[in-house]
Amino acid sequence: MNVNDLVAARIEAARARIEATKRRRIALAAARQRGLAHRHAAKLRNLPPVSDETTASLTEGTSVTDRTLTPGALTALSQDIRDHGYAIVQTRIERVPARYRSTQCSEPDGCSNPPTLATLAVAAVIDDGNGTIGFSFVRDDAGELVRLTICDAHRQQASHDLYYELTRRTRPAGIRAFDVPGQHMSWA
Repeated sequence: MNVNDLVAARIEAARARIEATKRRRIALAAARQRGLAHRHAAKLRNLPPVSDETTASLTEGTSVTDRTLTPGALTALSQDIRDHGYAIVQTRIERVPARYRSTQCSEPDGCSNPPTLATLAVAAVIDDGNGTIGFSFVRDDAGELVRLTICDAHRQQASHDLYYELTRRTRPAGIRAFDVPGQHMSWA
């Protein structure tokens, strides 16, 4: 064997190690995502329901119909999509990718407070069959997510405003807004 053959063998061995490392990293990342999805689904299943008294006290003095904060199973979210065409979800603004944030509350009547929540519309719940659950968010003609970034003061009104923005109709009574723990979501 000459020196060139030895160098070529070492280069080939290094390439094989790099490929093996890439495959291992991809497998670990996929396993991590599946684990996050399973923990997220378990957390949603185990959250206690919010009482009607709590919801009523939050909406006292407002002109909007009551909504129910539903931190529970995704079947209720799927029912809203079936019944209304959309489901409304809210999550903390820091859990949303920077490109979907804003510097000011986007309440349609105007507000200069910084946003603390993102209100989004879900068009479908996707289950890949492996226990991984995802959301298909509603997008506008430009391909951007339809969303409102709002402050805590406008939390109640935001789900109504978003529904109106989508349909140009007032949202029916019994609106539900689903709280989504965004740290368990992949925003791809």
